[in-house]
Amino acid sequence: MNTYKIADLILNMNVRGELLRKQSGRYLSQRSESADITIDISEEFLILKQMENNHLTFDECNIYGQEENFIINFWILTVLCCILQL
Repeated sequence: MNTYKIADLILNMNVRGELLRKQSGRYLSQRSESADITIDISEEFLILKQMENNHLTFDECNIYGQEENFIINFWILTVLCCILQL
């Protein structure tokens, strides 16, 4: 799992596929155990997503899966910060 810094958020994320690796490379950061968000999507989940969206390549499904997971985690983090008034 690699660590990325995007918009002042520290992400630990497994990157699968060449397309996502190229797009995320410039955000690669120092390894961090205290990430704001961790995204770890299984390869099995991505295979199922591609079967549902067979017009997409595996790499494209990977990017959409990571984005979807990031957005969900980001909104959960935002709601928790509002509740805790951080």
